[in-house]
Amino acid sequence: MPEIKAFKGIHAEEKFKQQFAISSVDRYTKDQINEKMQSKEASFLDIIAPTLEQNSNTPEQKYKKVQKQFEKHCTKKILVEDQNASIYVYEQTFPNKKTFTGFLCLLNLEEFQNGIIKKHEATLKERKELFAKYLSQVHVQAEPTLVTYTESTKLDLMMDLEKKGIPIMKVTDDFGTLHKVWRVDNRLKIQQFREAFQSMEALYIADGHHRMGSTQQYRENCISENKEHLGNELYNYILSYVIPSHDLQILEYNRKITDLNGHTKESFLAELQKSFTVIPKGELLYYPSKKFHISMYLEGEFYALYIDKELRGTPKGLGELDTFLFEKLLLQPILNIQDSRTDPRIQYEKGTGNLEGIKNLKQAVDSGAYKVGFGFNPLHFEDIKLIADLDLKMPPKSTYIEPKLLSGLMMFRMK
Repeated sequence: MPEIKAFKGIHAEEKFKQQFAISSVDRYTKDQINEKMQSKEASFLDIIAPTLEQNSNTPEQKYKKVQKQFEKHCTKKILVEDQNASIYVYEQTFPNKKTFTGFLCLLNLEEFQNGIIKKHEATLKERKELFAKYLSQVHVQAEPTLVTYTESTKLDLMMDLEKKGIPIMKVTDDFGTLHKVWRVDNRLKIQQFREAFQSMEALYIADGHHRMGSTQQYRENCISENKEHLGNELYNYILSYVIPSHDLQILEYNRKITDLNGHTKESFLAELQKSFTVIPKGELLYYPSKKFHISMYLEGEFYALYIDKELRGTPKGLGELDTFLFEKLLLQPILNIQDSRTDPRIQYEKGTGNLEGIKNLKQAVDSGAYKVGFGFNPLHFEDIKLIADLDLKMPPKSTYIEPKLLSGLMMFRMK
């Protein structure tokens, strides 16, 4: 059964809470980052600023500066550590009123190694090694990994009960999302959270596969250096936002392709008909509303592509994914894109779960930068669960999962 553990959260002191935590850096423009860094308001960006500098320092040198900046903020009481180990109920409310509720806790990395915390995405070795080096210098986790479970009425009720109290944190981020945090430090209540997990067989990584892999690598490095390793050291745990699957929002990534691999429009459509039923939609925006349906936009016209029934579901697990069947039946044999992770001819664009994403896809193709665009229906949690249970890996950019988490909202010191 999964183990959850309370921890002493590190967060901004009261007067700094509103502006301290930041969204992922890639959500900001360069001008926005520069404006934040020049501001006199304390921000998590002040801590990670050395990693953004363009200079001759090695990554290790930059990470040491990050560690010094973190300790400086603690010394100056910009950051404070809670006195008691706690679990933190955490709610996000988007500008469109969509709400996500889960809780912040520590998960045991040994359970990731043993397959109790399951993954569905492949990771890049270089990225894992880089962040493991970061942790080896900084020893602080500043952004949780998003982890989900099937469902638990008991946990839902427990979190709703905590939300009736006064939050210790109420922050609106730069993109209009409201973040609320409630601290649970009562030992009996923490034990009830733990017991609620006893009936669960597994947890599933929703977002943060590289972070999980990097932290596991950091753990292995610590174990090799610690001759008295016991298994309960802080480096054995990863900061996680644990959320029920019914609260996840899973969106699609659409595909944009620069050329038809030498095909004319007519020969390309003829190739498609070997594996798809191709239905012209003209200029009518077409959003695929169900599994095994794909939208295509080519030379000013939309087409519905229905994957032939005898080709669906094979192989087991992966054959349930439109993104896998798209690669198997179209991307590789017709367009000769064999590695969708690295081939420059394919680019990805986050969808919206509706026609807005198709409009964005159309604009990208109409700009002339791309020859053809493909729109997808979002995968479901059951697809993710099936792939993880079978120990398989999805094609890249199969899902865009929300909520996205702030950096520096609640942190965990690993050493």
